[in-house]
Amino acid sequence: MSDLPLGFAAVYLSGRLFFYDMQIILSGRRVERKAVVKRTLWGLWLILFSACRVQFLALFLLHFILVLVDSTLKSKKPAYNRWFYALHGVILLLVWAFVLPWLSTFGPKAENPFNLLNFYSAKAVFTYLLVFTGYLLTQKEATIVIRLILQRWRAVPKRDNRKKDHREYELGRVIGLLERTFLYFLIIWNQVGAIAILIALKSLARFKDLENRTFAEYFLVGSLLSILTAAIPAVVVILVR
Repeated sequence: MSDLPLGFAAVYLSGRLFFYDMQIILSGRRVERKAVVKRTLWGLWLILFSACRVQFLALFLLHFILVLVDSTLKSKKPAYNRWFYALHGVILLLVWAFVLPWLSTFGPKAENPFNLLNFYSAKAVFTYLLVFTGYLLTQKEATIVIRLILQRWRAVPKRDNRKKDHREYELGRVIGLLERTFLYFLIIWNQVGAIAILIALKSLARFKDLENRTFAEYFLVGSLLSILTAAIPAVVVILVR
């Protein structure tokens, strides 16, 4: 695999992470125009992985089309959004498998003075991009998948205090992001034993809440999904690199 597919994935997923609200997928709300513009302009970073102007323009156009699809392909009914999200994932895989390898054959790499391969070895660029892309998948994409699964299984406990529920939702999201960050890099660095300490600390913080069976089941399912969505990208990175 060349560095171009990984570079494209890193640019696209990082733009999704920085400018895309997770609630858009889960609730079906309309995407703000400025968010679409920011994500589109973020695609200018693709010049770092392009061999020539033609290749850059093709990559930027492809990035723009995927941003539009991601921003418009949704339903007003939240229950259907998981299918639109899955469809978008299939489109990304098709682009990854067929379009990007074909685009990577355009032009000599020496023609672009900004191409990363002119400054670093191909192996180093490949490794860094692979680790970075895997990490991005553990953040926004994993969070969306976990929320969709929990909603599909109706595993989210109902609370009467909406303000408290929203605060705990946001706090849980941040904890999940940090948890998957540690899990991902601990697996990458082959420090699997330290994962037990991380899980113990998380359980200790929720010790009293675990007396509630409904919350305990929600906590267990969410934690296992979080571990799984961090472990899969990490294992793929280890195998590929």
